[in-house]
Amino acid sequence: MRFRSIAKWDTPRESKNLLFFAQLVDELLFDYTLDSYKPSAMNTPILISEAEITILQVESSIINKANLKHIFDELCEILPKDEVALSLLAVDLNEVRSTLKSSPEQSKAAVIDLLAKQLSLTQYKVRCEEILITAVTEGHDLPRIRALTRTYMTTLLNSGYSARFISKIAQDYFFYDQNRISSNLAINEFISFFFSSEPEPHSFL
Repeated sequence: MRFRSIAKWDTPRESKNLLFFAQLVDELLFDYTLDSYKPSAMNTPILISEAEITILQVESSIINKANLKHIFDELCEILPKDEVALSLLAVDLNEVRSTLKSSPEQSKAAVIDLLAKQLSLTQYKVRCEEILITAVTEGHDLPRIRALTRTYMTTLLNSGYSARFISKIAQDYFFYDQNRISSNLAINEFISFFFSSEPEPHSFL
């Protein structure tokens, strides 16, 4: 973790979940962090969107259907590990994976359409925020907080917020501005900076 002063933190020991989150965000978005440590380029909703686009291109004979296999394979791999997606999914995961692995193309397309309706990026972002807040304020599972933080950063980036913008908000809020951090509950105020359905123009910079 990178060093930042925690002088503005009133109870850092009692707020260790939030401090872990703040330090992790700082590290994930640092310009010189190794690429392998940075947030993933895609989350589950974006991968589903890519599958939708690729299916249309296959149906229009623009590309070969072989291009779909790696997308389906990746979805089958990440879905069981995605706590946020699983909390939104209203269909049986095993059936989804079975269909994507071996069913006719028409059935696969129907499953992707169903997933797209249940796992939109907007729905996913809201649920990710809810689960992350609970993990930070009520839990004691740092690996879970790490996984959810990575997921949330990827989701914000795919929602139109730039890494630079997110990083500045986080650094100012947690380390530099005049506000005090009194408990893990401050995660609510931090996340509220990203409640807007449409990022402000400067957040793309």
